[in-house]
Amino acid sequence: MLSYNLYNYVAGEDGQEKLQKCWNTTEVFRLINGEWRVTRKILTEMIESPPDFLQIQTRSPLVVRDLDILLELQQRCELLVSMTIETDREDVKRLFAPLAPGINQRLKALRNVHAAGINTQAFISPLLPFTPDLPKRLQRIVDRIYIDSLNIWRWFKGEAIRAIGYAFVVSTKWVF
Repeated sequence: MLSYNLYNYVAGEDGQEKLQKCWNTTEVFRLINGEWRVTRKILTEMIESPPDFLQIQTRSPLVVRDLDILLELQQRCELLVSMTIETDREDVKRLFAPLAPGINQRLKALRNVHAAGINTQAFISPLLPFTPDLPKRLQRIVDRIYIDSLNIWRWFKGEAIRAIGYAFVVSTKWVF
């Protein structure tokens, strides 16, 4: 079941109602949504009454399917497409998000959205072990990176760490 809490309007300075928040309780570009195109319909409606700022948070490469509408929205509001990328290691992704789209598919989608001229963000959450190449892979396809850490020891009591190996380094010098 798709459940959406979509419109929370508030009066703007000009007296016109503006969309303050738009969120959903599921991934906005799930495969089931691919058939129903609910997100596409919502984005189309937003063109007539756009928010001041719209951030789309997704794990799905299906976001590129709606590039035409996103480009129209970008003309009317500040837009950011943010892709969750927990790691660039498929073996690690399979442990933590086995049903999520592949990392390379997500990076390709980010590349396409960015190439279209839309602001993009890599949302690295939770931060899982990654290769030293991840910063380079993101360098020309995102405008910014948001990193959210995960206290794996507390959450998984070491089981996940033993499965994937705990020798990894997080660089704080991701300067492009």
